Amino acid sequence: MYFNTRTRNIVLAVALSLMAGCTTIDTKPFEQFNSSLTELNKGATSSLDVTIPLAEGRYRKEVENELKQGNDELLQELYILAEARNPFFISKPPVFLKAKKFKLGISKTNLVWLEYSKLLLQLSSKELVDDEKFSKLSEELNKNAFDAVQSLKDDPSDTSAKNTALFSEIAIAMAKEYIRTKQKEKLMESLANNQDSITAYVSHMQSAIVTMAQSSTQEHSEKQQNLTRDLVGLVGSNENGKNDAKIQKIIGDMIEIKTTHSDQMESLQALHTAYGKIPSAHEALATRLAKSDSSIAAINDLLEKGVQLHSSYEAKAKVNKAELVQAKADAANSEATTAEVTYQQAKLKYTQAQFEYTLAQNASDADPDNETKKKDAEDKKKIAEELKLEVDGLKESSEALRAAATAVQESANEVKNSIINN
Repeated sequence: MYFNTRTRNIVLAVALSLMAGCTTIDTKPFEQFNSSLTELNKGATSSLDVTIPLAEGRYRKEVENELKQGNDELLQELYILAEARNPFFISKPPVFLKAKKFKLGISKTNLVWLEYSKLLLQLSSKELVDDEKFSKLSEELNKNAFDAVQSLKDDPSDTSAKNTALFSEIAIAMAKEYIRTKQKEKLMESLANNQDSITAYVSHMQSAIVTMAQSSTQEHSEKQQNLTRDLVGLVGSNENGKNDAKIQKIIGDMIEIKTTHSDQMESLQALHTAYGKIPSAHEALATRLAKSDSSIAAINDLLEKGVQLHSSYEAKAKVNKAELVQAKADAANSEATTAEVTYQQAKLKYTQAQFEYTLAQNASDADPDNETKKKDAEDKKKIAEELKLEVDGLKESSEALRAAATAVQESANEVKNSIINN
């Protein structure tokens, strides 16, 4: 009996010792960190889709418009050039390719952040991953981190798996110690040792955002300068208001460029600020492990930035949707107006032909034996009849287009009212 009691006491002491080292981890901060990065990913992706829609289709249209105006600068961006001293030379890429690469890089880095936060969430949970699975997950995470940074950089030659790792070697080693010992302090040390890698990775992203902002500013500035030159030339030669429509068109284009650039800068700056919140949020996780009542305000702040990004996207999306439906209505109205003008011009032409036929017929009636006058009247009658058929067809077409334009405008008004009310 003495032996059994003594054994139970020893086992109890060991159990209490182990329990002291395996304090239960509060997973809520880790869940909040994951939620914050999820919201940031959603807000960043949607925001960029609205403010930087530099797709290939738009680029094609801009090239076509410039060529029609006798300008081939954009077309030259598509040329493949050779450089004698560099066999691997790649000429300056078109803007839409830069934008596409940037958005792809942001998307990839967002997914890497989500992989990391999910891995931390697994480490904080009661159902821990085993050592082997963790090794595979952390290795895959750093491979994706390296690939994502390369996607963001214009010149990825200065990147390496080591300087782009999101989970550092020492932090991974500490995490494995935690998996083996279940001691909370080891997880805290892992997070603390990984803080520099988190900060460095954010710097990669912020640097790419700054580069994109600079590229956007240069693109829009060049467009403004070209338009300004055209505007000055038109104003200088604007005699009797002959260039008024062209002048107004250029001013409208300049306003659109200014608005687009402003929207892009606001979006990119918000993105730059949001990613800058990640290191503090990550540091709050380690602090919370060390002290259970420490603040996680930094994590909540990161979540708020993600929500703000998405809210900004929704507001801009509504404006874009309203502008899009109105643009369609305007196009339909323009088409109907053109058809109506064509109809009126044909109607005038028919009226003139009918008048000429009447005169020719009167002349023929006054001189019935004159074959020339009779032939002239018949020819003019035929022309008038053909024009009448054309006029009737144009009238029917213009009325149908006007009815369609009215329906499109009514539909656009409904959509816009719905956007406003919601």
